[in-house]
Amino acid sequence: MKIDVINHLDSPGLAGMICRRINNRILVYGGSYFPNNDPLKSSKVQSNKIRVYDEKFNLLYEQDGKISPDKGITIEVENEIYYILGSSIYRITIGESVEETCIGNFDFQLESGYGCYFDGHLFFGFQESYLFNIETQELFKKSDFPVSGRGQGLSVKYQNELYYLGGANNEAYLDGYKYSLKKDKWEKLEFELPSSVLGASSIQINESGLLILGGFNEIVYNKAVIDLVTPGYREEYFSKGRDFFNWNRSMRILDLETGKVKIIANDERFALCGAGFLKTDNGYYVVSGECSPGRRTSDILLLEEEM
Repeated sequence: MKIDVINHLDSPGLAGMICRRINNRILVYGGSYFPNNDPLKSSKVQSNKIRVYDEKFNLLYEQDGKISPDKGITIEVENEIYYILGSSIYRITIGESVEETCIGNFDFQLESGYGCYFDGHLFFGFQESYLFNIETQELFKKSDFPVSGRGQGLSVKYQNELYYLGGANNEAYLDGYKYSLKKDKWEKLEFELPSSVLGASSIQINESGLLILGGFNEIVYNKAVIDLVTPGYREEYFSKGRDFFNWNRSMRILDLETGKVKIIANDERFALCGAGFLKTDNGYYVVSGECSPGRRTSDILLLEEEM
């Protein structure tokens, strides 16, 4: 696989931003970073900057947004983006400028979780689940997630059901659950993932194929949850080199029917969390992302199959 750095975001880069390709434009909105890429000497900054690029990743225009997206739940419906964060849902469209409209407010807060589109409705949640009618803006309560809520997993729709894979709370998980809107019922998937998809990026390449890039190592994560309560360990943890964290360096395809995973490429530059991941006409873009806890890369990569 041929890998080229074709552009950069402003230093030090971003993670957790909205990154989507709509109407032959590429949107990079929000995200977070630590100034000077130093999580020990600075506080996290959440950006409200909107950048729109053409399909070759040449910058077309910039503007300030109304919100500061970081993680959240992003659901793409045809040529519109629906973004859920905090206590609100936003509709985002891209033209000569980016238009964003708040279409719903709630009495609860969401930072991360699962979400997908079902026939005119947005289904989403973290622990509690909700169904939002886009046209009437009515909100309906649905069956709760069956175990403790978890964030930063992967959401994908398969056979008209939501699959929510992995994620974490005080533990990183390899299992997953599926939700049927028709039955209003969650079921545990029969397969477990061979490695964590916590913070990974994904593209659904066909009905049953999910292309996955990066992800936090579950063993390192689970140990860090315990160790970070020890006085002084935070400084040690955030001073460690990238290799210590052993994030997933593979680009792999998950078969949602069988649970089997096929690795198609390995590269240390794929070991990211919160990166943008987009399909192009001839390959894929990998946009910025976190390369170790608190530290970002500003690189924009173009991945192409070598002829």
